[in-house]
Amino acid sequence: MRRRGFILSGLLMATGPFLSRAYGATEPDTPAARQVKRYIEALLGPMNDDDVYKVIAEIEKTPSLSRDALPGFRSNIHGLQPYGIVRATATEAEYVARDPNLDAWIHFVVTVEPDPPHRILSLKAKPGDPPPAGSN
Repeated sequence: MRRRGFILSGLLMATGPFLSRAYGATEPDTPAARQVKRYIEALLGPMNDDDVYKVIAEIEKTPSLSRDALPGFRSNIHGLQPYGIVRATATEAEYVARDPNLDAWIHFVVTVEPDPPHRILSLKAKPGDPPPAGSN
């Protein structure tokens, strides 16, 4: 499990305020969309590390980050600018964020359980293109 956290951390090491969503558009409201949004907001938000880890342990079937690795990981991604969800079904969602330091986009693709509580089964982060116009 530490390897998954290490891989995710490695992909985001260089990512550094929140990018506001354009024109007040609404995001998809599916189980997968809610879980990926909750995950990203917990990591980037003002919660302390203990509370963030509780969220991760609650929403991931197998936590991808250890409690000990969490503070360092959060400091590495503190400047990440969330854009929002660009695609979502009941069991899969894609959340995009921007790294302003590298002028690069990161795509988080999450797969969740089909049944409640819809825990995250898989979370992958990869570099990608800017979101399509009007996607949010």
